[in-house]
Order: sequence, then C-alpha cells, then structure tokens
Amino acid sequence: MNIVLGATGTIGRGVVQSLRAAGHPVRAVVRNAATAKGSLPDSVDFAAADLTEPSSLAGVFAGGDALFLIVPVAPNQSDLELDALRVARSAGVRRVVKLSAIGADPLARGYFSRSHGVVEAALRGSGLGWTIVRGAFFYSNLLFAADTIKRHSQYVGHWADHPAAWVDPADLAAVCARCLTDPGLAGETLTATGPAALTNAQLCEVLSRALGRPIRYIDQSPAEYEKTLVAHGGPEWYARAEVALGDVVRSGVAREVTHVVERLTGRPPRSMSDYVSANQGAFAPERT
Repeated sequence: MNIVLGATGTIGRGVVQSLRAAGHPVRAVVRNAATAKGSLPDSVDFAAADLTEPSSLAGVFAGGDALFLIVPVAPNQSDLELDALRVARSAGVRRVVKLSAIGADPLARGYFSRSHGVVEAALRGSGLGWTIVRGAFFYSNLLFAADTIKRHSQYVGHWADHPAAWVDPADLAAVCARCLTDPGLAGETLTATGPAALTNAQLCEVLSRALGRPIRYIDQSPAEYEKTLVAHGGPEWYARAEVALGDVVRSGVAREVTHVVERLTGRPPRSMSDYVSANQGAFAPERT
C-alpha cells in the first residue's frame, strides 16, 4: 500500500492520480475524508489524520509499504515531517519518498532550504529505505503572481538576472509516484526540472508570447520584495523564507536542468510556455 500525505494538494493529488493510473493501491491521507471524496478517484482508500497530532497517524500508516512525505508550508514544517517519519518507522513502513527542494541543506540560512535539509539528513539516517526528489520552482507558483500579471502586466522578482529551473507540478508528481513503486530508485537523490532554466526577464518573455501581450519584469531588492509580500498579506516568517530562496538562485544551484522527468516518465517535461497557455484564463485581464 502506498500512503500519500497531502493527497488533495497540488503535488499530492498528482501522485495519487499517477499511482492509480498505473494500477497501484493508494491510501490518501487527508484531514477530512468526507470533503476529500470526489476530488480523487473512487478507488482511493481515504484515511483521516492531522499532521499536527502525530498520534493520529499511527493507524493510518499501519500496513503501509511506502510513504510519500510532504507537508504544508508552515513555520514548523520540519517538525511535522520529522514526527511523520518517527510514526512511519514505528508503524512498519519500509520506504519513504520525500519531496524536497533544490538547495536543501541543513546549514542553509534560508528557512525552506534548511528545513528540507534537516529532514533529508534525518531520513538518510532513519534506517528506512528512501528516495529524495528535489523539485525545481513550480510552474504553479506563477498563479500567486497572477493578479499582478493580470492587472498590471508585470511580474515582480528579486534575483535580478540569475537563472532558475522550473518544473510542471504534474511532471514532478509523476516522478514521485515512480519512486514510490520502483525499488531500484532507493537511495537516490533526484532533481526534477522542466526543460529550461530561465532568468526572470526570460520568464516574462515566455509569458508575453503565451499571453499575447507584453509582460514586464520588475526587479526589486530582497528587502523591497519582502515588504511587497508582507504588504500583500504574507506572514513575516514566510516573506523572509521566500526572500532567502534568492540565495539558492544566486548561488547557481538552481540553474541546473536535468533529464530526470524524461528518464522516469518516458516523456519530455512540459514547457512553461505550454503551462501558461493552458492556464491563460488565470492571467487574462478582466473584461469591463
């Protein structure tokens, strides 16, 4: 049995769908099974649990062979994942596939990189079988900027002309699903990206072509960008964490483009242009 945390989220849902499409059994862990039904295939086994209450996970993990480890973005993200790992080991789960991120390092200054790095290190030393999948920046993150793109034809960033790789969440989910069911991938740390690394100016060129109107890149200093996020309602801890991702990009680590998606799924990764074209409605100006 494959146990999938975050089963109704962007990546978790894709993992569930990929597993079921290949005929693999899935137990989808959700906070409310009643409301989750209908959003996933009927053949999925739903189990309710709360990640903030580790004791609720024991019965859910029982009988599971492999666990997909992902938790919501939160100020205690690493604690939630470490608790889930401890319960998984006690429940007899044999393998864990952890969704991590480019730049993961337990000694990193930035919260997200450090959090993922701490959990990666714990997983490697846990005695469990493991595969770590480091994802590039998600195409779907553009949806957080949709309002600015829609209203002002602008995209605001904070790492100047340094390139970063991006990835379609559906491709990333398919890679994670393959890792859950292929024991030959045990012990690997994989980085999944799309077909290109883009500067933010190049990203705006992609947006402009796909949307049929010019989208201008506005570069801010890290301090200015942090203020922008807070002004738009972002929590201060999240704004600091988001700004620190610039360290990863400026270091050059995020520019690597890999062939992991094609190797594990048998098809080329989706381009950002295709993603934006398929989601034009999210970025289209409102008609008056």
